Amino acid sequence: MKINSLDGTKAIRAGLSARVPSDIASQNLVLFDNAVPALRARFVKVPEEIAEAIVGRKVLDLSYDGANAAGCLLWDACTANRSGFPKAAAMLLPFAMREPGRPASALIAATFPSVYRALQQERIPDVLSLMFPFMDWDRCKTARRELASGFSNSQWRPIDIAVAAARAGDSARILRVIAHSRNGRSIISAIERDIETIQPPWRKEVQVALIELSKGTGD
Repeated sequence: MKINSLDGTKAIRAGLSARVPSDIASQNLVLFDNAVPALRARFVKVPEEIAEAIVGRKVLDLSYDGANAAGCLLWDACTANRSGFPKAAAMLLPFAMREPGRPASALIAATFPSVYRALQQERIPDVLSLMFPFMDWDRCKTARRELASGFSNSQWRPIDIAVAAARAGDSARILRVIAHSRNGRSIISAIERDIETIQPPWRKEVQVALIELSKGTGD
């Protein structure tokens, strides 16, 4: 098939359909992410289709590699499709937050930052109002608590949540809330242990936040 004849939307719908077994769907996502740049761009430009297809499976039955590939495609969409990416993130984050399995954290790393930044705006999308029961005037504070609560009851990878915090631009406060949650100290220790696996510039952001955390600053 010629690259210029491939329809990214159709490929995603066919490759991630709920009728496709989870192992095959995961493999398809890895193939999409590893495609040559011109072909990969077809998938990056349609983040809403990726999010809709994953949510349409009803449960997060992807492998970690598959979910991570989806996260990579989605994150690149934040520059390739500036209008579609926030909608995709708002659609996919609530779904991922309800999934305690390890693959969810790869999706949270890609979607939480966009939602968190949207919560800082005076007017927020209706879908986010439904997602977070804003009992606090600080909507981001509520989001931080929800993330920490979900983390305490899941198998999410600590390093993914650290990346989410860095991309959200609020590493110190997010990691502080997590540190004070159940099993918080072991979570922070895991981030410290694996910090070299974080790509720059996010690694520096997390390192600074960990230093602030150790000094008792960053509130």
